[in-house]
Amino acid sequence: MGHKTSASYFGVLVILFCCWWFLNLDQIGKCAQYRPYQLRLSYHRGEDCSRRSKPIFDNLSTLEEIQLRGYNASNHKILSEDGYISNIIRISGSFTSPPKGNKPSVLVFHGLAGSSAHWIMQPDGRNLAFTLVNSGYDVWLAGLRGSSSSTEHTRLDSYKDHTYWNFNMNDIATKDLPLFLELIKNETENEQVYFACHSSGCAIWLAGLAELPQLNERFKAGFLLAPALHIGAMYNPIAMVYSMIFETRLDHLIFKLFKGKYDSSSTEISKALGITPEKLCRDWSFLRCGICDNLHFFLYGNDEAQLDYENLPNIVSKLHDNMPEGMLRHQIHNKLSCKFNKFDYGKERNKVEYGSSEPPTYNLEGVRVPVYIFYAESDNMITKVDVEKTRDEIPAHFMRGFYQVEWPLFTHVDFLMAKDADILVYNKILNIMNKSESQEKHETRFGFGRRKCAAYRPANTIQTILAFNGKECRRKVEVVKESISIPILPKANVKISTVAELQLQGYSASTHTILSEDGYYTTVFRISGSITSPPRKGKQSVLLFHGLGSSGRAWIIQPGNRNLANSGYEVWLANGRGSSQSLGHTHLNANKDLSYWNFSFEEMGTKDLPPLIDLMLKETGTEKVYYVCHSAGCAAYLAGLSEIANLNEKFKAGFLLAPSAYMGGAYGPTAKLAQMMVGTPMERVMFSLFRGRLNVGPGALARRFGVPSMENFCSWTARQCGLCATALFASFGADPLQLNFTDISNIIEKGGDNNVLRVFYHLGQNLLSCGFRKYDYGRRKNLIKYGSTQPPTYNLDKMTVPTYIFYGESDNLVTPMDAKRTRDAIPAKYMRGFYQVKWSLFNHMDFLSAVDADILVYHQILDTILALDAG
Repeated sequence: MGHKTSASYFGVLVILFCCWWFLNLDQIGKCAQYRPYQLRLSYHRGEDCSRRSKPIFDNLSTLEEIQLRGYNASNHKILSEDGYISNIIRISGSFTSPPKGNKPSVLVFHGLAGSSAHWIMQPDGRNLAFTLVNSGYDVWLAGLRGSSSSTEHTRLDSYKDHTYWNFNMNDIATKDLPLFLELIKNETENEQVYFACHSSGCAIWLAGLAELPQLNERFKAGFLLAPALHIGAMYNPIAMVYSMIFETRLDHLIFKLFKGKYDSSSTEISKALGITPEKLCRDWSFLRCGICDNLHFFLYGNDEAQLDYENLPNIVSKLHDNMPEGMLRHQIHNKLSCKFNKFDYGKERNKVEYGSSEPPTYNLEGVRVPVYIFYAESDNMITKVDVEKTRDEIPAHFMRGFYQVEWPLFTHVDFLMAKDADILVYNKILNIMNKSESQEKHETRFGFGRRKCAAYRPANTIQTILAFNGKECRRKVEVVKESISIPILPKANVKISTVAELQLQGYSASTHTILSEDGYYTTVFRISGSITSPPRKGKQSVLLFHGLGSSGRAWIIQPGNRNLANSGYEVWLANGRGSSQSLGHTHLNANKDLSYWNFSFEEMGTKDLPPLIDLMLKETGTEKVYYVCHSAGCAAYLAGLSEIANLNEKFKAGFLLAPSAYMGGAYGPTAKLAQMMVGTPMERVMFSLFRGRLNVGPGALARRFGVPSMENFCSWTARQCGLCATALFASFGADPLQLNFTDISNIIEKGGDNNVLRVFYHLGQNLLSCGFRKYDYGRRKNLIKYGSTQPPTYNLDKMTVPTYIFYGESDNLVTPMDAKRTRDAIPAKYMRGFYQVKWSLFNHMDFLSAVDADILVYHQILDTILALDAG
C-alpha cells in the first residue's frame, strides 16, 4: 500500500528532540561539526496553506501510482544468495516516450529510511524518475532490502525475526547490486547503465565498486546526490543524539522494542481514527503550516522557499520508510570513526571477518566510472567538508563533476522534494547523460564499436613528447643490416637471414619447422649456444614468442649484450603462423588463398604451441621449458593452457610481458581503429582488400618502383626525428628517453612484420567486450560452435604454471588496469609475480626496444629463472 510515516516514528523523534534540547552536541565522534546546529522555525501563512493539498495516492502502491500517472511500469524481484528478496520497479515509457528497445537504462538507489517512492513524490515534471523517462531513458527504481516494498525473505519473517534486519551496506553492495545489473541486462540487453543515487544509496554503490572491481565495467556514469560516505561533520540533531546513545542499553532497548527497525507503517488504530501524519497534514491547514513544516525543518533545516506546502502531505507520506538496524549502525560507526569503513562487528568478530580488530576502509582508488557529485551548502547530514573527502578519494580522472547546488538553503531532502530540484539538479544530470549518449551515437555512426570498459588515461600522453629535441635526433641514423656483404661473396649484396645474422654475431643458430594438425608450417629459430656458453645436451631451454605484427626477429632488435636471448640458456625464437617466416601450408597458398588467414591466436596456442614444445623437449632432452612472451604471444599461451590441460605440465614458468589477454582499457590510435572496424562491415572489406594481413614490409609496388621501405625511409634523419619517432609513440606510447633514435630503422625492420587481421579482430573483440573470450563469429555461428550466442571466456582457473607478469605505466595497448584483470583471472596460487616496470614512461614496444630493457625487465626474468633452477 502507500508509503506512510507512523505516529510511533514521530514519537521517537519527539523523544530525541527533547534529548537534543537539553544536551550539548557540539562535538561527538572524531570529526568536528561543520557548523553548530541552529533551529530556525517558520511561521508560513501563504495562500498555499489554505489551498487544498495535492493528492497523495495513500491507498496505492508505488507501482500502482506510477501506472495511474500515465507511465508504463512493471515490478521485478531479485533473490540474493543470503535469502533476501528485493523489489525493483521498471518504468519503461510514457505518453511522450513509449517503450521501445535500445533505450539507455538508469538504475536509481534511495537512501537510508527511504524507498523507491522517494523518486516520485514531486509532480510529474519535477521528479527525477519521470524526467528521465520522458527524455527517452529506461528507469529502474530499486527498493533496497528492508524498505517497505522489499521485506520478503526465503526463511525469515521481517515482522517477527529481529535477525532479518542485521544486514549492512556491504551486503547490499556485494549481494544485491550485481543481481540488479544482471536483471537489467537480461531485460534490456544493456551491458552498461547509468546510476543515480541519494545519500546512503551512493555509499552502497561505491562500496560495491570497491569490493567488486568488475562492476566498474557495468556503469556508464554515476550521479551522486549528497553521497553519505563520510558523515563525520554532520550536524543533524537526531543523528547527533542517536550517536550519543549509540551502543548503550537505551539503544539496544529501542531496537528490541521496534524489532530491528524503525517502522514506517501506520497502526491500524491510527488509520481508523484518521490521525496518520499525512492525513493530519492534509486536512488541517494550521497543522500543515506550523507543525508539519517545522518538524520537517527541525530535522533537515529550513528551506521554506523550496517547500511545496500543497504537496507536503504527499512528502510526509513518502519521505520516511523503514530504517534497518544494521544499516543505521553501519552509518553511525562511520560517523564516529570519521571514515568510510566496512561494518564494525566488534573487535573479536572483526578479527574473524577482516583479520584485524578494526574494520578496513573502503578503497576507492579502483573506481573507474565517471562520477558526478552534487552537494548542498545547508545539508546538515552530508556537509561540504565530508563530500570533499569523498571527492578526493575517487581517482581524479574519473571525478568528472563536483557541483554545489546554486541555492544557499538547499537541504539534504531537497534533492528529492524541492520545488526547483529539476532546475537546480535534475536537468544537469539529464544534460550530462544526453551528451554522453550523443557522443556514443556519434561514434557508432562513424563505425566505432561500443566498448564495455572505460579507456585508461595515464598522466603521460603523446603531447608529452612532440616537442622532444634530444641530441639523438641530430645524429646520423645507423644503417640497418637489411643488406650486407657476405665475406665469401664480397661482390654480392644479398638479404641476410635471421639465422645468418645470429651466426655472424657468434651464436650457434639453426632453423626448425613444425607441422600443425591443420596443415600450417611454422618456423622456429634455435640458438643453442654461444662462445661463452657452447651447445650441449640437456641445457635448459626458453621459448620466446612475439606479439601481433611481429616475428622471432623482434627478440634480436637490441645489441647482443642487451638481448634476452643472450643469457646462457638455449633459446628458441618462435615465428607465429602468418609471420613472414611462417607462411607455409600443406595445400593453401598464403598469397592466393584468403582462407589461409582464417586463424587467430587461439590456433597458435592450441595447434602450433604443443608440437613446438614437444620438438624442444625432444631436441634438448629436458622435461620442461620456460616461456617468455610479448603481447599477443601471451594471449596465445594463455588460450593454450586453458584449452589443453596437459600443456601446463610442460612449462616450468611463464613470463608475460604486456600480455594482451584483457585489453578493455586500451586507448590511442590502435584502439580507435579496433573500435572503428571490429563488428562492422568494414571488417570483411579490410580482410578481403588486404588479403587477410597488413604487411608493413616493402610490397610489390615498392620493389618495382623503388619506393623506400619504412625502415629505409626512417634512415633519413629529418623523417626519423619527426614522422617515424612520433608514429612509434602514437602507436605504442611515448617514451623518448628509452628510444634509441639512431636505431629506429632497425627497430622498425625487426619489430614489424605481417599483421594478421583475424588476430587483430580477435584482440579488438576482447577490447570491446572487456573480456578474454574466444573468437566471436556472430550469434548464429557462435550457437553452432559454442552452444551459446556469446563466445565463452577462456577459463584461466585451469592454469597450473607459475606466472610472472610485467607491465608498463604508459602502455596504451595493455594498460595497468588490463594487466590487473589478467592477474586476477589467474589462480592466486600460480600468480607468483606482478611487476610494474620502474620507469613511468615505459610503453608497449619498450619491452623489446627500450635502451634499458635489460636492466628494467630482462635481468629480473633471468634472476627468477636462475632462482627456480637452483631449486
